[in-house]
Amino acid sequence: MEISARPLSGGQARGRVYPVAKTEVKSEGAVTIDEARIRAQAALDTPERPRHATDEILDVYRALLADPALIGQVEEASRRGLPPTQAIRQAAEHFASQLEALDDPYLRERSQDVRDVAELWVEQLSPTHVPSPIPENSIIVTSRLTVQEVSTWPDTVKGAIVQHGSPTMHAALIAQGLGVPVVAVDHGDDWERLASWDWVFVDGDHGIIELLDGSPPFEPVEVAPPAPPPPVVKDVTVQANIGSIAEAAKATQLGAQGIGLLRTELAFAAEGRLPDMDGQTRLLTRLFQQAPKPIIIRTLDIGSDKPLLPWSMEKETNPALGRRGVRVYRQHPELFYEHLTAIVSAWRHHQPSLSVMFPMIASISDWLFCRLAFEKACRAQHVPAGAIELGVMAEVPALLWLLPDLHREGCQFISLGTNDLSQYLFASDRTTSRGTDSPLALARAITMLISEAERHSLTIHVCGNLAADPHWARYLVGLGARHLSVPVSRLDVIRDALSKPLPTDIGAWADGRLSERAFAQQLMQL
Repeated sequence: MEISARPLSGGQARGRVYPVAKTEVKSEGAVTIDEARIRAQAALDTPERPRHATDEILDVYRALLADPALIGQVEEASRRGLPPTQAIRQAAEHFASQLEALDDPYLRERSQDVRDVAELWVEQLSPTHVPSPIPENSIIVTSRLTVQEVSTWPDTVKGAIVQHGSPTMHAALIAQGLGVPVVAVDHGDDWERLASWDWVFVDGDHGIIELLDGSPPFEPVEVAPPAPPPPVVKDVTVQANIGSIAEAAKATQLGAQGIGLLRTELAFAAEGRLPDMDGQTRLLTRLFQQAPKPIIIRTLDIGSDKPLLPWSMEKETNPALGRRGVRVYRQHPELFYEHLTAIVSAWRHHQPSLSVMFPMIASISDWLFCRLAFEKACRAQHVPAGAIELGVMAEVPALLWLLPDLHREGCQFISLGTNDLSQYLFASDRTTSRGTDSPLALARAITMLISEAERHSLTIHVCGNLAADPHWARYLVGLGARHLSVPVSRLDVIRDALSKPLPTDIGAWADGRLSERAFAQQLMQL
C-alpha cells in the first residue's frame, strides 16, 4: 500500500517506524524559564552543539533566544499562571503565527525556527534531559522536525516522515545535506495509519511512502561505501550537485569526481538572506575546502519564486518566465558584483580547480554582461584572466542557436540544466507536469545542443534530473556527454548504470527512424 506525501529531502530508505513525541519535562520547576533559556544558548556553543548545523543557522537560533519580543511573550504567559513548558510553547506559537501572517517570505520561513527554538528551550527545563537512543534502521515519525533533532541524528536514522514542513526550512536543508530522505504527510487518516505500522519504504525523490507487509526480506547492514566503479567509457566523470557544507563532505566521502553544480542560493538559504561579501567569502571558502575537485559553481539562481533578501522582488504571475538569474543581476548590478567578488576571493584563499557558470542566459548580451562583470572582479583582486573557466547553464532553448557566438565571446563550457530546459521546451510547469511531454522531442533538442557544442569545442556537462536517471544517463553518455552531475544520493546508482556496456548506435536513435513510442520503449530498456 502506498501513501502520497510531499518530498522535503531526496533519497530513498527502508526502515522501521520510530515515533518521536515532543519532549515532556518531568521535573518542571527544577530549572527556571530564564535559566533554561541561558542553558539553551550555551548548548549552541558547546562541542556537542548540532554538528551539521551551519554557523548561519546557529546565529538565527542565538538571535531568537535573545529576542526581547519572544522573551517578553514567554514571561507574560508565565505571569498568567501557565507552567513553564506551556508558557514557552504557547508564546512561541503566537510569535510564529505572527511571522506566518507577514508578506515577507524570509520572515514567514523563520516561523519554523521560532518553534525549533522553543523545543530546544523546553528541553533545557529538565536538569537531566537525556534523549533515548534511536534503534538501528529507524524511520523517524514526528509532527515536526527541528534543526536540533536533525543535526544530532545518529547514523541509525535512515529517513523521516513529518506532518508539517517545507523543503526550504532549515531542518529540511540539513537533511538534504545529509542525504536523508524526508517526506510530509498532510492527511490525518494516513498519519494514523502510519503510527500503527511497522516497516515502511520512504521515497524522498517522488514523495511516496510504501507500507511494507511484515519485516523486509533482509536486514539493512551498515557497510563502508564502495570505491567508485570505473565507467566503461573511461573519460566519463560522475560528479555531485551540492548546496551545503554537509553535502560537500558527503560527496567527498562517496568518491564523487568533482562538483558539477554548486548551488550558491541553497548554500546561503540557511540564513534566509544573502550574507555580506565577507560572509559569502567565508562560506564559499569552507565549501571549496570540503568539496571534491574540480568544482563548477553556479552564480545565484534566484527569482520572485525563490527570493533571497536583499534581492527582494515583487511577486510575478509566472515567476519561471520572469525575473530570474541574469535578469535579476541586471536589476541589482552592485549586489551581483559583490557576489562575484566573494567567489574570486574564496578561490584566492584555496585556489581549487574552479569554473563559474551563469544561469538563465538567453542572449549574447546576457553573456557579455556576466563575463565582463566577472573579469572586473578578477582584475580587482589581481587574478589572471583564464585562471577560472566561464560557462553557461544551457536551460533556455534560445541558446541552441547562439552557441557559435558564445564560443567566439569566450564561453568555455555549457552545462545542460535539463529541468528548466524541459519546462521551457514543452511550455509546461515542471512542478505540475502531467507526464505527457515527448521524450523524443527532448532527446532531439539535447542531441542538437551536444552536437553543436562539440562542433565549437565547448565542453559538455549535464547537471539536471535526467543525469540522475539511469536510462537517460546512459543515453546522454551515448550522445557524447562526458560529465554528469547528480544528487549525492544518486552517485552510486549512476556509477553502476555507467559500468555496463552501451549500444554503439545511441546517437542515431532520435534521427527519425524510431517513432515516439518506440524511442520511449528503447530508452527505458537502455
